[in-house]
Amino acid sequence: MRGLFIFSLLSASMCGAQITGRFTIDKAAFAPGEPVVLNFTIHNDGKTPVYISTADPYSFCSGYKIQVDRTSSPDAACPPRSYGGSCASGLLELAPGASRTEQILLNYQNLSRGERKPVVRLPGDYTIDAARDVAFEADSSFKPPYRTLSFKQTLYLRVDPDLKVPAEAFVPSIAQLRSTDFTTNRNAALTLATLAPAELEPLLLTFATSKEPAIHENAPDALANLNTEASLAALAAMAQNEQAGSYASMRSAELLGETHDSKWFPLLLSTADKNAGISTYLQYAADSGGDAAVAPLAGRLRTADASTRMGILYALGETGSAAAVPILIGSLPSGPSAQSADSRSLTWQTDRMLQQLTHYTASTNYADDDVSTWRPRWQRWWLGHGSTAKTYFSEACGSAEMLP
Repeated sequence: MRGLFIFSLLSASMCGAQITGRFTIDKAAFAPGEPVVLNFTIHNDGKTPVYISTADPYSFCSGYKIQVDRTSSPDAACPPRSYGGSCASGLLELAPGASRTEQILLNYQNLSRGERKPVVRLPGDYTIDAARDVAFEADSSFKPPYRTLSFKQTLYLRVDPDLKVPAEAFVPSIAQLRSTDFTTNRNAALTLATLAPAELEPLLLTFATSKEPAIHENAPDALANLNTEASLAALAAMAQNEQAGSYASMRSAELLGETHDSKWFPLLLSTADKNAGISTYLQYAADSGGDAAVAPLAGRLRTADASTRMGILYALGETGSAAAVPILIGSLPSGPSAQSADSRSLTWQTDRMLQQLTHYTASTNYADDDVSTWRPRWQRWWLGHGSTAKTYFSEACGSAEMLP
């Protein structure tokens, strides 16, 4: 096994101050289910203060770029989903000789950045390519254009199936749940929710009713990762009872859908009906229902509302069902009308859902001049291959082949 190895450390000097940055991991080998934390420490080696832009390390504007590869058995990386929104940031004064360390849990799938990349989870050897862009200035006015410094390192670690999770591995996180500092509280809850050790089920079940925002926001993942009868029942209750459109409500519905257990379909469909203005709920229901969801969804396509129809088509793409494919093909515009702006948008979006289901696509170019050919091409493909074609749920990542 390769030992922990680091290279490509950069530093910069300005205005008499020098800042250096370094990524570290506490050890080279971990047990499956053990927290794996990446540390980034920035240090002011100079004789004057330096002002550094800071943000939540898990946010998309934090400046971090982290790539995890399981070298012994590579995992497929899904295409990133869209993300965005506002991003709270601040300014840190780093005094001469002072340091600041931030931590990132490498076991955590950071969906807030649109990532669907491999994380440190399964046994094997891992390569971690870590980078951080740091914006800094010599005074607190911090006006653009900012100076920027990039730190890049590569580290190696191993998840060893012969190792056991140390008894003390979660003791710090349990203690930090009582912290009055939001970030400390959130990071502790995130660690426990992500790893969800079975022996901590009684504690993790309390996340669903916690009044602490940092703990409650991690409840859906804690309950889903526990994956017990009690935790899934609590997850279903959150999907039903949390405020509609809130993170807790939608994340609970999403994770319940990802169980692909059709017993949750009636509950999730009822939740979708109660919140008809948020089409994403229907997609979560479809994810749960699979084949059983296709007929109820197809019946709803009779609606004349274009936005609602698009939401239903998206939901059909989430079913993972072969029965959804001909319905989506039939929804593709054809003939001269397919060239209108609205029809082209519908054609493109429907093709994306068919691609998700089948891993085939009519085109990778949205500006394709002749989208009117897409429907007949899909029809010919389905006629020739439909009886044997495989279909996939959205989390089954893979490259798409072009239709003939």
